[in-house]
Amino acid sequence: MKFDAQDVFALTLAVALHVLAVALLWFGAPSLFQQQAQIVPVKAVFLDTQRQNQAEQARLQAEAEARRKAEEEAQRKAQEEARRKAEEEAKRKAQEEARKKAEAEAQRKAEEEAKRKAEEEARQKAEAEARRKAEEEAKRKAQEEARKKAEAEAKRKAEEEARKKAEAEAKRKAEEEARKRRQEENERRMREALAAEEAAIEAEREAAAQAKRDASDREIYQRQLFEHIQRHWSRPPGVDEDFSCRIQIKQLPGGQIQSFQLLQSCGNSFLDASVEKAIRSADPLPLPNNPRVFERTLTLIFQP
Repeated sequence: MKFDAQDVFALTLAVALHVLAVALLWFGAPSLFQQQAQIVPVKAVFLDTQRQNQAEQARLQAEAEARRKAEEEAQRKAQEEARRKAEEEAKRKAQEEARKKAEAEAQRKAEEEAKRKAEEEARQKAEAEARRKAEEEAKRKAQEEARKKAEAEAKRKAEEEARKKAEAEAKRKAEEEARKRRQEENERRMREALAAEEAAIEAEREAAAQAKRDASDREIYQRQLFEHIQRHWSRPPGVDEDFSCRIQIKQLPGGQIQSFQLLQSCGNSFLDASVEKAIRSADPLPLPNNPRVFERTLTLIFQP
């Protein structure tokens, strides 16, 4: 606990007054005037006590400051020691990690070198085995070829006579067969030409009929699309005159409308907006009964 100068003065004054009161009670009031000469020593005692208290206070403050500095120095040294130990530990760990990495790298390189040597040895053995087998196969083939040549030569000589005898007969038969083949080929070509001509005539007739059916089905499909859109169209108020506009619609195979645009305006923005609304409401479009007339991109004339 610290005391300032005022506290020390107040404490000293209180002690002095207490001593004075005790002296009055002990010696009595008359003796007080007789001992006026002793007042000076009391003041001296009071001043000496004050100096002692101040010195004690200074000593206590110095001791506290010394303890604080000692504690700070001890704390600094402890922190410095902890930092030094941490650095040493980090350095040790880094060295240990570097050592482990170096050992691992050395082991990896050693394993790779061993693996490379093993693979190289295996490759050399495989190449040597392949060369040996190739040499054996070449030798076997050479022996087989020599045997076959000898057999072939013997067979050739035996067959040469038979060939010569058979050539005349074969030539005669070949000429007869060739004549028959030429005759059959000519007959076949005539039949194929006649069939092709008949097929072409039939195909043209069928194509014309199909084109006619497609044209009719396309008109029906166009009419179905127009009627389908018209059912979803409402005439704007105040518009009584007739009109027409060209519409291009892109649709998916299922009839879903992918996009559309007016290629030719209906005459004003109200009619254009009513037709665009009808197209959106008509999604999806009906599919034709004849898939041949289906088109992904349609161009319609809308004329209600």
